[in-house]
Amino acid sequence: MHGKRIGIATLAVGAALVLGACSSQPDTEPARDVGPSPSTSAPALRDCTNFPRTPKADLSNCDLRWADLYGANLEGANLHGANLTRTNLTRADLTYANLTRANLTRTNLTNANLTRADLTGANLEEANLTKAGLTEADLRMADLTGANLTGANLTGANLYGANLTGANLTNAYLRDADLRMANLRGANLTGAKLAGAKLRRATWTDGRVCAEGSIGECK
Repeated sequence: MHGKRIGIATLAVGAALVLGACSSQPDTEPARDVGPSPSTSAPALRDCTNFPRTPKADLSNCDLRWADLYGANLEGANLHGANLTRTNLTRADLTYANLTRANLTRTNLTNANLTRADLTGANLEEANLTKAGLTEADLRMADLTGANLTGANLTGANLYGANLTGANLTNAYLRDADLRMANLRGANLTGAKLAGAKLRRATWTDGRVCAEGSIGECK
């Protein structure tokens, strides 16, 4: 009988130790990585229906889908992150405009003036840039997949790392343009002027990677 009492006491002490160890654990689960908080996520698009379409206007993160901005003077305007999907910007003046990370999918930019505009990281997939002026424009890492750049002036433009897969560059002016690391697979370069264009490590129309020292032609 005495031995049984000792055994029961031993079990009671063991149970108390276990319960004590459990109670020392935190009441909540460890913090989990759930991504950026709402305060650091991309801002919601603004309704800019009544915003001014004037030079240097602040149209950043504006929802301008399907808007008719034919011939608008938006010189130096801030259009960072704006959604311009299918917008009509024919003959618009976008000189020096900030279009970084703007969505210009299937936008009509025929004869638009984008001289020295900043289009870094912009989405220009299937955009119509026929005869657009893009002299010295910054198009680094821009997506121009399937874009129509027939007769466009890209003299001195920065297209480093741009995606030009399947783009139409017929008779385009690409003199002194920076096309290093750009993807030109399947692009139409018939009649394009490439004198002085930097093509080092660009992916050519046939899938070849241009060698070091490729200037004006893919070697």
